[in-house]
Amino acid sequence: MVSGFACRYESLPDGKRQILAIHQRGDGMGLQNALVVRMDNSIQALTHVEVTLVPAHEMKGLIIKSASLARAMWIGRSSTPQSNANGR
Repeated sequence: MVSGFACRYESLPDGKRQILAIHQRGDGMGLQNALVVRMDNSIQALTHVEVTLVPAHEMKGLIIKSASLARAMWIGRSSTPQSNANGR
C-alpha cells in the first residue's frame, strides 16, 4: 500500500464482519493469498488509498528465489529475530 488505511475482514454467518488486520502505508496486502486460488477474506479501504499491484506469478517467483524475502514478507518488517535462552 502506497498511502491510506484499509482493513482485512471476514464475513461471519450472522452478517457481521470480523476485522482481521488494519493496513497502512508500506504494508503488503494479500501476500499470504499469493499462494492460494481464492481468498477467504476481503479488504476494504477505510480512507482514500493508493496501491501498487504485483501479479501473483511475480510474487511467487520472488518467494521461490529468496527465502529471506519470503520470511520478511510473512513475519513483517517491524519484527526482529528473537534471541535464544543464552542471549545469542
